[in-house]
Amino acid sequence: MTLKSIEEYGPGFQIKVLSSLLTHKEFLTNIYDILNEDDFSNQAHKWVITEILNYYEKYHTTPTYTILKEIYKRVGRGSRQRRRRKEILK
Repeated sequence: MTLKSIEEYGPGFQIKVLSSLLTHKEFLTNIYDILNEDDFSNQAHKWVITEILNYYEKYHTTPTYTILKEIYKRVGRGSRQRRRRKEILK
């Protein structure tokens, strides 16, 4: 049986993927082009992966935890982002 999405491996595996993306630039570089938020089931995970991918696209490196915190603080200017931030806080 072949699983088609990271989501199918469960939340524990998804957290490990997110952690690896934040700490191993080479891992992010290798899977950047095949990764998207739809591979994750949790809204917070979707937000994190989107921000990691956006940051990598702009700066070609992984964001630090501090950078993600700053991005999170700025979220809320648009209504879609505000709703998403509320989902993350749940």
